[in-house]
Amino acid sequence: MGSMHTGLEEPGLPIVGTLFGGGLNKMAVYFAERAKGHVGLMVTGGIAPNHAGRVAPFAADLVSSKQAKLHKEVTSAVHNVGSGSKICMQILHAGRYAYHPQLVSATAVHSRPHHPCLAIIPALLHGSFCVTNFLRGNARA
Repeated sequence: MGSMHTGLEEPGLPIVGTLFGGGLNKMAVYFAERAKGHVGLMVTGGIAPNHAGRVAPFAADLVSSKQAKLHKEVTSAVHNVGSGSKICMQILHAGRYAYHPQLVSATAVHSRPHHPCLAIIPALLHGSFCVTNFLRGNARA
């Protein structure tokens, strides 16, 4: 099953959680249902490796060991079905396609030059910083 951008990966915040998914418990139920159907491999929606890589201001990221432990609810739900299904977290850095003023990218070129509300020029990202954050995110996942 390809990457599923359901919005369920978004934090259960009062505004974001209402508009989008609402937390890891719903995500666990969603993927466990697919595991019951014997899906071999599932990929979650994008989780940013750092705050700057988030898609939007309150979008999901994985910046602490505490957050990583919370995701065990999802993996346990899938594995406890007993169908042999596997689940993988998609580590996604939004780059210049992010919708927040702290966005960073490999180039200082915005992705929407003709959109008056979204024409934010990203800060230039240094490669070693990006690689380090992806490595940390992968280790936590």
